[in-house]
Amino acid sequence: MQTGWSIIPYGIGYFIFPIVINLLVKNQGKQMLAFGMATYIIGFSLIIISLSSRADVGILFRIGLFTAGGQGVSNPSIIRISLSYVDQKNVGLASGLASAVLQLGSTSGIAILGTLFFIVLGHSPAIIEYLIAFKLVLGLVTVLCIFNLGVGIWLVRTEKVS
Repeated sequence: MQTGWSIIPYGIGYFIFPIVINLLVKNQGKQMLAFGMATYIIGFSLIIISLSSRADVGILFRIGLFTAGGQGVSNPSIIRISLSYVDQKNVGLASGLASAVLQLGSTSGIAILGTLFFIVLGHSPAIIEYLIAFKLVLGLVTVLCIFNLGVGIWLVRTEKVS
């Protein structure tokens, strides 16, 4: 129960960010994908910083989780951009395929990162090893998000994304 309660700020951010962005931004174009990725990077960085400080990690950790929830803005953009290149008659098939690929990517990422976490953790871990493994894996995810943000910006600038 405590773990479930502790990640609620992420769910709140995931729910609120798309609504607020929808109200504030009239043209939700290509930039929404980059915005969602940037919230991930900022949120995860705040979480890593909160876990690296000797102070109480509570509030900064929760702000990081909430900010990372802004990723909820980019998911619809991924589907919209993917489907914008598909003929109208194949949109249903492409939508199912895009959803399946996102699910496959998520489960593969969880499996790979989970394996890395437990490799770093070792055989008889103490609390500090859990912290080190978590920060390492979260740092790797943050680096991958930075790479994805760079690719997204490049696609927008070269107009490969509509």
